[in-house]
Amino acid sequence: MRYESNYRNQFFWESDGLPGISEMMDFFRSEMTAPKAKIPATKITKAILISLLSLSAITVITAGISFAIMKSIAFTVVLSMLVLFFLMGIMIIVLSILQFKVFPKACSEPVEAECIGFSISGGNGDGGAAGPTRCPVFKYSYHGFEYTAFDHVYENRGNFPAVGSKLQILVNPDDPEELVWDLTGRRPRFLILCGIFAIVLSAAIMFIVLNDKNFMDSAREDKGGLKDQVIEIMQDGN
Repeated sequence: MRYESNYRNQFFWESDGLPGISEMMDFFRSEMTAPKAKIPATKITKAILISLLSLSAITVITAGISFAIMKSIAFTVVLSMLVLFFLMGIMIIVLSILQFKVFPKACSEPVEAECIGFSISGGNGDGGAAGPTRCPVFKYSYHGFEYTAFDHVYENRGNFPAVGSKLQILVNPDDPEELVWDLTGRRPRFLILCGIFAIVLSAAIMFIVLNDKNFMDSAREDKGGLKDQVIEIMQDGN
């Protein structure tokens, strides 16, 4: 993806270290007033959008069916949250495989690139922690044309290439602005492990909940519906 300085929620930083508090404050102030440019849709952003829409639809359908059968708000909320957590785990695994294994296969042409700096984002990334995240920006030549591009994967880990260093990256011959710079294959492992953990944990809690006699008996007896429960809460408050 070609690097543009006016992409939403990011700015360029020509240093190996993260910007300080004052620089970030200036960045956030400028973000509040600067015109917002739309980030171009990539394969992974389209996959994320489809995944989120599918996840939301399945969760809503699950909630509707659950409430129609059990007529219990508590059971519906618990089941919906567990299903959502379970689906998020699946989504993380699928998107990680797509982003780091499937889509980059088109990038097969090795070129020498120079890291000229970082695109800094205000905390929205794959690093798993709060705070600004980074994405290295590269400058390179391919078939006589100069490119400045980045892969739009923001993280807050520490093993980025140093500014000014040169390394071999892979580019897509059909779209030289599409690149892969980390050739170690270690990037998706942490995310896949997180997805597996979410799936196992939600499945285990769901098994416990469905086999909890007291909870299930309470849910079956809870037939009053939303209106009666709200009235009861209001009466208790008075």
